[in-house]
Amino acid sequence: MKKWEVVTQIKTSVETFRQTLPLIKMLKEPYMRPRHWDKMQKALGQVLEYENEAFTIGEYFKLNLLSQADSVREVCEVAREEFKIESALA
Repeated sequence: MKKWEVVTQIKTSVETFRQTLPLIKMLKEPYMRPRHWDKMQKALGQVLEYENEAFTIGEYFKLNLLSQADSVREVCEVAREEFKIESALA
């Protein structure tokens, strides 16, 4: 069964899902502000309608976040650090 093409495709899909989910989770954190989404759009080279209810988890997977994982992490980490500073100042 390991040699079946369908098994290979399912394994690939599951692995892609497993690696993409943490990136999606970071993007849904409350520290992501519109300015960070602007940076994300520039990094991904796409317009993101992140506030639209139609922007579902499926839309995130269509973005192929894994190809830009480093950029996604970098923007999210900056957003998180800025949030910490803003919280401390408040």
